[in-house]
Amino acid sequence: MIFKNFSIAGWKYNLFGGVVALIPFKYRVIILYILKLRSFPKLSNPTSFNEKILWRKLNDNNDYSLLADKVASKDFVKSRTNKVMVPDILWQGNNAHDINFEKLPSDYVIKANHGSRMNIIVRNSNHPSVENLNEIFKRWYKHDQASVLGEKAYGKITPVFFIEEFLDFDAFVPVDYKFFVYHGKVKYLQIDTGRFTEHFRNILTSDWHETFVTYSHPRLDQSDLTKPDNYQDMLQVAELIAHGFDFLRVDLYSDHKNVYFGEITIYPGAGYEPFNNKEDDEMLGEYWHVK
Repeated sequence: MIFKNFSIAGWKYNLFGGVVALIPFKYRVIILYILKLRSFPKLSNPTSFNEKILWRKLNDNNDYSLLADKVASKDFVKSRTNKVMVPDILWQGNNAHDINFEKLPSDYVIKANHGSRMNIIVRNSNHPSVENLNEIFKRWYKHDQASVLGEKAYGKITPVFFIEEFLDFDAFVPVDYKFFVYHGKVKYLQIDTGRFTEHFRNILTSDWHETFVTYSHPRLDQSDLTKPDNYQDMLQVAELIAHGFDFLRVDLYSDHKNVYFGEITIYPGAGYEPFNNKEDDEMLGEYWHVK
């Protein structure tokens, strides 16, 4: 099994969250920004990508919970387009005793619907014990991104745990293609490779040109990146899903034939992921016109 957790995990996350939740919402968001990025955000007239994510947290009263919910978003995506494959849910509930492991495939992913970084990848029928899984569910249930990180969209989601089919392309964990869609148009693409080994991240323009932006992780040489054969289909799917919103990040996968849905991200990096310089942060924020 591969465990993928938030950097402040388990009891530390809950303790940190309990302390942070006592701070008034606006100051909580600002303090975390200062601690993480070592600068003071411009919130009355935001210009950078991270500042505009903070602006969304503080000023955008739209209800994004349907998009943020890892289960409900699947039906939303299906309502937007039939040109994308949506991974099946094999089980959902709140008690691991209800899981029939004998009916599961050898590879699958265990997730929670109410936040990020709550994933367990199971390979080769290496099933977790029911007791261990229920302990994990207890910890995940307390995971509160609305209070800790100010991500309001998660605050209205009723937690549920689910098992999803594992996308296995040629026996490799698929590459993440994350499309930055501004006012219905893809402008940038984030490509994450080696997530469970050595994590690299590249930011390309929508027409597959390197930006040389370093965003939280080191870059690969562009020659090491493979452009999916169905890349134009991926662009179209991302724009169909994000139509009508000022900004969404739409995460997709490809096997070069089919486009697969990953998730919709409302607050990439919670607005706290570092760029190498302020100019790159502002470049990714340029096309997002907040109201």
